[in-house]
Amino acid sequence: MKKSLLICALALSACATTPQARQRGVYAIESDYRAALAAAVAYRRLPPCGGVVRICASGNILAQFRDANHKALAALKAAESAVRAAPDQPSTQQLIVQASQLVAQFAALVAGAAK
Repeated sequence: MKKSLLICALALSACATTPQARQRGVYAIESDYRAALAAAVAYRRLPPCGGVVRICASGNILAQFRDANHKALAALKAAESAVRAAPDQPSTQQLIVQASQLVAQFAALVAGAAK
């Protein structure tokens, strides 16, 4: 439920129609990205799994984090560039929505690993 609400909120924030609202939407997405990245970094700092360690960082999960992070960051940078260069273009809105979705996926992956 929480995941669905987060995705909906991110998607709605990206659906703004004015250039200023689109810029604010991208900044909101960036804020969400930074929060997810901070959680992923905290997870990465855990000791590796194996042996007697009860709380650990799985190499498989870290690889998933890296992949999702690279996709989310690339989409976020593309949306930021588009908002600066051509905020009124329809393609800009598409890039914002894509960034919102990929950041939400990254955040959900990180949140799922924390359970």
